[in-house]
Amino acid sequence: MVRIAIIGGGPAGLGAAKKLVEAGQQVTVFEATGELGGLASSFEKDGFKIPIFYHHVLQFDFVTKSLLEEFGLTGNLARNTIKMGISFENTVYELSKIKTLFWNFLSLRDKWKFGMLYLWSKIKKNWSDLEGVNAHDWLEKAVGVNVRDRIFAPLMRVKYGVPLSMISASELAVRLGNEEATGELVYPKEGLYELYKRFGEYLQKNGTDIKLKTPIKNIKFNNESTALVSYDSAGKTATETFDFVINTAPIPVFLKVAQDLSAEFRKQLEQIKYCAGICVTVGMEKPMSKYYWINIFDKPFGITVEHTNLCDIYPWKVCWVSRYAPPEEHMKLPDEEILKIFLSELKTIHPDINVIWTKVSRSQHTSPVYDINYAKYMPNCETPIKNLFFAGIAITYPKLRSQNTAFESGYETAQKVLEQIGLLST
Repeated sequence: MVRIAIIGGGPAGLGAAKKLVEAGQQVTVFEATGELGGLASSFEKDGFKIPIFYHHVLQFDFVTKSLLEEFGLTGNLARNTIKMGISFENTVYELSKIKTLFWNFLSLRDKWKFGMLYLWSKIKKNWSDLEGVNAHDWLEKAVGVNVRDRIFAPLMRVKYGVPLSMISASELAVRLGNEEATGELVYPKEGLYELYKRFGEYLQKNGTDIKLKTPIKNIKFNNESTALVSYDSAGKTATETFDFVINTAPIPVFLKVAQDLSAEFRKQLEQIKYCAGICVTVGMEKPMSKYYWINIFDKPFGITVEHTNLCDIYPWKVCWVSRYAPPEEHMKLPDEEILKIFLSELKTIHPDINVIWTKVSRSQHTSPVYDINYAKYMPNCETPIKNLFFAGIAITYPKLRSQNTAFESGYETAQKVLEQIGLLST
């Protein structure tokens, strides 16, 4: 048995912990906040737990679905087929195979090219030939300038905060093929909070030490044989020795606490940039629209997700109003100013909205930016330091950046650690 420290109690960290404790290893999970789940953690409103950022389970999220089943949460699932729209100039256009034919802002030629790109993304599974190609140039050839500039350019700006010329064409193609905009969604009526609560209980029952409200202060690697992890414990610094460290925290957070990294490795990791995010959760008297998901191209926010159009279990209707990569000045504004900006613009699209309560959530590190060069500097789960491993969506490009991908990554990294343990014991 070896001692393994996992930095971060989100899906990647919990996935790794599960596989490791089931293999008989001694695991400690360090989580800086007071709750497991990372960006899928929840806040409480009148006794109900609601995720701080929008989350759901897609039809191909097989790992997440298996966890819901394992922890007894599949008997009461909310299910719905995605109804999605795009919005600009205060008008919402439905996004579907049929409705797209009636969009009045695209020509017949544009619609044909748009449809053919969708079909091709479903047929072609390997997009490695697009590695190193930027999405701006690729989309001009694939769908033409009008579709690129009217749809994809604003859509990617609100999802990444960078222009199409900096986004990887291969990653965008993978997203299209994954059909985020179609298919059935599910969500446990007990909430994602219950999934992470039961996950934590399972890990503790199997011997995992879970330390909440325990930020890491520094990690020192000792001749690549052990690691000294120092952390804040009730206002005092404590230090423990571990045989392995799995980092699932955002790379910039890890770099602030990691010592003894080579200059070359640190320089590689410093190239990874993250999107910040602001999410306003809105409680309403009645549904805002018939759509679950609307991408919005010309507002201070980029998306609305009507949670209760999928899972209607609260005394109010709940909607997430979110923006990836907001202007830096927005991240510094007080909550009341964010609400004033977001809600005033939301009412230009949905003038009849009746807001009962709101909650503002922010994160400096919602997800890494998969730019055109990401494959060149993305770290592997195994690092140049023998007892340091990574897990999470920072190492899974070009896969969809999602909760399910993070769980998968945790499993895969745990397997690599177990293989290393096997080598050490022979």
